[in-house]
Amino acid sequence: MRQKLGHSQKLDGPLVKVTQHLTMIEAFIPILVAAGTGFAVLINKLHNRMGSLDTRVDTIELTMATQYVPKSDINYALDKIDVRMERIEDKINDLINK
Repeated sequence: MRQKLGHSQKLDGPLVKVTQHLTMIEAFIPILVAAGTGFAVLINKLHNRMGSLDTRVDTIELTMATQYVPKSDINYALDKIDVRMERIEDKINDLINK
């Protein structure tokens, strides 16, 4: 037969201990869910920032590829300009000497 327990009586059986442990575990579940959610939000923000940085680097890379001129190309163009300037100087000198 079951006895009614008063406020002063304590239960001390194995079932009570298991119930107490489950209650403690249940208290940690929301904490773990909150920590997991916070971690997921942090990872999502980092992923978005990395995507943004990748886009910016790609833009800079494309700009450099389209606007960058190798030194050899500049030297070739300057040599052609120098040859033409010498020809113009020679023609001016020929006109002066006549």
